[in-house]
Amino acid sequence: MHSISKTALFVRSSARLGLWAGALGAAVNWYYYNAFLGVVASEKNLNFTPRKLYAWTDARTVDDGALAGAALTLAASIPTLFLRRPAIPHWTRCLGMTNIGACAGILGAHGYLQYKGEREKAYSQLERSLKARSFEFWRMASDLELMSQFDPLIQHFIRHNGVLHAAHFAFDMYEKPGHDAVDAPQDITATDSPDASVPVEPPQEIGAYYVQPVDYVENLANIHVDTTHAKMQELEAEKHALLKDAEYLLYVNAQQQYTYCHKPDMDDEERQRRRQEMHLCEIAYNRLRSMADSIDIRLCKWRQSLQHKLASDAGNDSLDSWLPKSNTTDYKIHDPALAIQEMEKFQAQIEEEVDMFEQFLTEPGHTEQQRERCISDLEDARILLKAVDGVVWELEKARRRAMVGSVPVEVLGIKAVEEKKKKKKTEKEKDGGGLEAGKS
Repeated sequence: MHSISKTALFVRSSARLGLWAGALGAAVNWYYYNAFLGVVASEKNLNFTPRKLYAWTDARTVDDGALAGAALTLAASIPTLFLRRPAIPHWTRCLGMTNIGACAGILGAHGYLQYKGEREKAYSQLERSLKARSFEFWRMASDLELMSQFDPLIQHFIRHNGVLHAAHFAFDMYEKPGHDAVDAPQDITATDSPDASVPVEPPQEIGAYYVQPVDYVENLANIHVDTTHAKMQELEAEKHALLKDAEYLLYVNAQQQYTYCHKPDMDDEERQRRRQEMHLCEIAYNRLRSMADSIDIRLCKWRQSLQHKLASDAGNDSLDSWLPKSNTTDYKIHDPALAIQEMEKFQAQIEEEVDMFEQFLTEPGHTEQQRERCISDLEDARILLKAVDGVVWELEKARRRAMVGSVPVEVLGIKAVEEKKKKKKTEKEKDGGGLEAGKS
């Protein structure tokens, strides 16, 4: 009996492990597609596209490392085929070394991606996918009719992913299904966004009531172009992932609505459950779209700041190099009516806050520190009022330019004369028809 070296024994064990793991994986995959996805496809009338064994990607993945390691070790094992008396069979040596190389390639790919910083991004995207997947399993676990068509093993699999992983969800998604945080009207507060400057809550603690604006010159000087570009790419990928999940939830919601409208033989309990399911999907869709919209707003602001940064660094300080380009809006003839309405809302809101601060100063029982803080906030509010007046004035001038560009000059002249006559008539009525005696 020939003795086998430790290396040959390890290679032979790797070959056997690879065979058993491949057979077990194929069996589990066949059972998963037939016992789970097949039932779901027949129940929901879905068409699954067959999966590909390998697909080309733009970025390097762990699969590429496994294939590269397997290919290298397979090529290294070919010379052993010419040995006359190998310690183990030729196919065992080739298969074992290929399996070892694939495992080494996986470890090397993980190390490379960790060094490049792409592994953390991939895990964050995987976490979002797992949340959406757990939400689907949680919805299936509550569908008793669908669960009755699965095997006991698949039922435990669905409950495990849908119930035990329910910590992925926000509590108000399944404890308060009647509350929709996206559709609820909300006032602007200092914590809504980094540049929000008009809160509505009265001051309850010592601190600045208004968020102070940043110095834009200093902000441009601190911008790092390469880092900002990298962060913007991450936000773009996150926005696309959120939009895809939102579209998928809209697709699922349409299926739920179809089933609800075309299944008349439902009792009151099932009808109530299906209504809650549709409502939960709507809430999740609104939240995903809201997160994507907030990311899009940040990207628009960052693009404009980068445009100003590059223009300043290039020494081109002309106004045209700083202005944004638009394919949908002609800035010279645009009527900013909605923007004026928002500014007028700011104006009314700040005026109420000025009255609140003044009322606070007249009330007894406040400390000297609170009064000083209130005086400072009152001064900030008055500065904000002047700023709102300036912005509204500029927007009104743009609105007049837009009216001039869209209405003939003769019509504008007639309207101006009529408005002037009405104004004079109103002033005369207020003065009682003329000047009183002794006044000039």
